[in-house]
Amino acid sequence: MTSQVRLLPLREVRRIVGLSPATIYRQIAAGDFPAPCKQGTRSLWVSTEIDAWIAAVITARNMGRDMGQSKSA
Repeated sequence: MTSQVRLLPLREVRRIVGLSPATIYRQIAAGDFPAPCKQGTRSLWVSTEIDAWIAAVITARNMGRDMGQSKSA
């Protein structure tokens, strides 16, 4: 993940997150994925928003990992 803010085209977003365009746009419609910025006819995503989405996916995965399990001291 990068700290420098860049605008990413769909092909780069797909490479980073591993989702198809249909899945990306479906998640945008559901409010579960960052919406792109329109630059003329192009859709470009803010790199830091993609980074934050990835971090949120990882956090959500990890939240339930230890639920219901007791930890040994």
